[in-house]
Amino acid sequence: TAGNGTGAVTGAGSYDFDATATVSATAATGSRFDGWSGPHAAECTADAVRMNADKSCTATFNITTVTVPNVVGQTQAAATTTLNGVVGLIVGAITQETSLSPAGTVLRQNPTPGQVPTGSTVALVISSGVPLVTIPNIVGQSQAAATAAINGLNGLSVNALTQVISPTVASGNVISQDPGPGPVPFGSTVALVVSSGNEITVTDPAIAPDASDITPGDGICDIGTNVCTLRAAIQEANALAGEQTITLPPGTYPLTLAGANEEAAATGDLDITGDVVIESSTGNAADVIIIADKDLLDRVFDIPPGNSPRVTLRGLTIQGGVISGSTGGGLRNAQGSMTIEDSIVMNNQSNGSGGGISHLGGTLTLRNTMVMDNISEGLGGGLQAQEGTVTIEANTQFTRNTANFGGGLSTGGADVTLTDTTVENNTATGGGGGIYKFLSLGDLLPGMDAPEVRLSNTTVSNNTINDCEGYLVNAGNNTIGTTTRCTLLTP
Repeated sequence: TAGNGTGAVTGAGSYDFDATATVSATAATGSRFDGWSGPHAAECTADAVRMNADKSCTATFNITTVTVPNVVGQTQAAATTTLNGVVGLIVGAITQETSLSPAGTVLRQNPTPGQVPTGSTVALVISSGVPLVTIPNIVGQSQAAATAAINGLNGLSVNALTQVISPTVASGNVISQDPGPGPVPFGSTVALVVSSGNEITVTDPAIAPDASDITPGDGICDIGTNVCTLRAAIQEANALAGEQTITLPPGTYPLTLAGANEEAAATGDLDITGDVVIESSTGNAADVIIIADKDLLDRVFDIPPGNSPRVTLRGLTIQGGVISGSTGGGLRNAQGSMTIEDSIVMNNQSNGSGGGISHLGGTLTLRNTMVMDNISEGLGGGLQAQEGTVTIEANTQFTRNTANFGGGLSTGGADVTLTDTTVENNTATGGGGGIYKFLSLGDLLPGMDAPEVRLSNTTVSNNTINDCEGYLVNAGNNTIGTTTRCTLLTP
């Protein structure tokens, strides 16, 4: 036999002289018989060999082939149907491996497309689907460490980063992750929520109109355009636990969103109900001016009744507030603990009391602050102190304020201490151009406590129609102009 196939030849052997031999060739499976060759091929082909001598023929067998189709990318079911439809091919071993291709898709085949012997098997590798990658727990880590941990895993990446105000999680640390720890498909992305701490930086007011926060309390100061306004920042601070710090870049912050008698800072004045520090980024009051628009018809800041937050205003100019039927043209502190320092309170007015500031209860501290050019149609052009405790110190000045009584400041049931303070050039049409203290029973009856106005290292002069009226405690080193309407007590 010859050729690359296999087969069987019958009839070969020894015969009697002049006998006729019958020979045949049968190809094995996968082979074909391609004929006889040799010196006596014709007789073998005729299947009648006269044995009058030794004779030989060679049967040639060659392998038969079929074409293997390309089934990569097909589903397993479709590939099996395709291969079974080719006569001479058999679907062989099926194995699976993870892949980014959909589950059930043919990834590879062996043999590859081409000619193969009839009867060959074709092995298939099928995708079992996207591999899983385990996301670690990165909550509490720094943003840099968390990002490195995720991006360092093959098949994972950080695709979204949201900063949220948090009084409990340190600035720059991860508050939450989505998805959480556990297996996820290869190629997944992880979104991080990162703490910005308790500091809120307001957008430059030149590009940030007066507008409310979209969702107060979600930890994101945003009016909907990735802009954080002063109003929105206060709304977030009100809604969050703990003390927040709001930092204002230089500029003028006009309050234009009208709507008085609303106590959530959404419209009108800036209502403060949570602990907060609001400060200029430069520390200079001339750099940050918060001004109520003439059509606002409301004060600038308000700590409304029912709230006792700790509030610090630092390095701000507060002006333009107008209040009707209430108190505090610039600010009102109903019962909070308010500190105003390194600031200016100017050009505010009230048709009630407290043209600049109305303090109804709680504590108030004025430190290195100018209170000027405020108007009250009632009591306290610069400050009305009705109840609680007031501390005025560190070069605080009251000047050019106007009221009916107490052009500079008016006190009722509050304990007021003035140290290193100047009260000059204020006007009161009724009395107490500089300081007016209401008369109380304790001022007249021995043994009965009375609210006290105590002065030390303080100047009260050049006020109209007089410098003071009422009972004041002279704690020393004071310069007081006209005292005809006031009684100076020793400590």
